[in-house]
This record gives sequence, C-alpha cells and structure tokens, in this order.
Amino acid sequence: EAPWDKVKEAFPTMAGPHGLMIFFKVNQGRLTSLHNGIKRCCLYIVGNGIVAEQILSIDIRASLYVPFHVCLYDNGNPGGAIIAYDRPSSFLAVFNNPALVEIGYLLDHRMDRVVQAVKSNNR
Repeated sequence: EAPWDKVKEAFPTMAGPHGLMIFFKVNQGRLTSLHNGIKRCCLYIVGNGIVAEQILSIDIRASLYVPFHVCLYDNGNPGGAIIAYDRPSSFLAVFNNPALVEIGYLLDHRMDRVVQAVKSNNR
C-alpha cells in the first residue's frame, strides 16, 4: 500500500505515452475456440487510475464504466486485427454531469491516439 502522492507520481510512467494502461487481459479466444473453430480475440480492461479517482470522486456509480473495455480481434479479413472499444464519454454521459462528460472525452481522445499509434506502427 502506497500513499496517494506516490501513486500519482508513479502512474505516468506505468501508463505510458498515451496515459492509459492495461489493468487486466482476458484471452476469450482460448476458451471459446474449443467449440466451432479458432477464435482470436482478447478483452482488455484499460484506464488511468488517476483519472478514475477524479471520476469516482464526482460520482461513485461511474465505477460501472471505468476502467473501460477494449477488444482486439481477428475476424479473418485480410486487413488484420480489429480494435473495438467503449467510448468513455458515451457511458459517462448517462450521469448527466458535464464534468464527467468532459473527462470521458479526454479518455476518448487518449484511446483514439492509441489506435492511431497502432495503425501507424503497422504500416
């Protein structure tokens, strides 16, 4: 257990250049491939602990939506893997609080930058 100041200090390094980190990964394809052939898909739980603290300080019910889901999957198309993700602003909008929507847009933007970086690296 670390003091909050130490967590805030360490988090930027853990989160990397886009300010997001993977908290948890589930290889859904491993189990589901046991029936009807190979499925290549992984679910990631992604977020930023510092931003999550800000969100939950505004409305604790938002813990239903942060961290958010990102799915990386291969549907067999020649274009390669596909990334799909929750848009935090959409989920946080249900609380009808402009501060939460603004933070949601910040997280949307960070995730958009991750997608663009992945696309750039794969060209």
